[in-house]
Amino acid sequence: MTAIVVNYNSAPDIFECLDSLRASDHPVELVVVDNASSDGSVDQLAALDDVRLVRSARNVGFGGGVNLGVRTVDADGAILLVNPDATLAPDAVSSLVATLEAHPLAAAVGPLVANPDGTVQPSKRIFPSWTQAAMHSTIGVFWPGNPGTRAYVCADAPEDRPSRVGWLSASVLLIRAADFRDVGMFDERFFFYVEDLDLCRRFADAGKELWFEPRAEAVHAWGGSTRKPTKQLWQHHTNLFRYVRKHSHGWRSAKLPIVALGLSARFALLFARMKLLRRRLPAHSGHARKG
Repeated sequence: MTAIVVNYNSAPDIFECLDSLRASDHPVELVVVDNASSDGSVDQLAALDDVRLVRSARNVGFGGGVNLGVRTVDADGAILLVNPDATLAPDAVSSLVATLEAHPLAAAVGPLVANPDGTVQPSKRIFPSWTQAAMHSTIGVFWPGNPGTRAYVCADAPEDRPSRVGWLSASVLLIRAADFRDVGMFDERFFFYVEDLDLCRRFADAGKELWFEPRAEAVHAWGGSTRKPTKQLWQHHTNLFRYVRKHSHGWRSAKLPIVALGLSARFALLFARMKLLRRRLPAHSGHARKG
């Protein structure tokens, strides 16, 4: 089992991440792809005997970094993708592997991902209908519990057993290497954000399944490599439009102007809210665990 972590100025988060992988009850080979970091973390990583360091001459983004790491791995089994600001429970990897092996059509399995305060991040989602997407994009900014958003983020999915979902966040994701290569790996045009949605869409189009395994738990601090909230907010919405354009064919492409208008309105609402609250606005807001 190989774990790939993409580092970009992620000290000290990445060292806590690696420590959690070392504590896993399932053996994990550690591969770190460094995206031309300038915070001194790459030198610290190079000094670690149990980490295979892959250096990129420039920042190629998350998807590009993963692709670079996968190309260095001679494995057809499973590969664990982990954000540098995420940590895993000791039994998380074993639970993910067991679920992947139990479902031959599964291309990827994701854990229950929590915020540091214990609330649950919406790391599993469906491919929404136009109505659900519109509700999530507009009123979801101010009313996250609306029916469209709840359906989109699978808010009512069981948290005591695996369930099949539409797509999964790549903050922590176990992927089947052969399936990943078969669909062309990450599309590097999605420099940061939405690359996981696009990947899962291609998995689904290839007849593969995506599974959520809540018995595997991870904590994701979110934002360890992002320091410019306005830029990341814009990049997120730009990539959402890129995704819709990429996957819209025939008559569906006629809706692209409506999508562009809706995403622009959502960006404006989120930007205004961010400025009003005078703080960063995470994309992964949490909800309390059930039960």
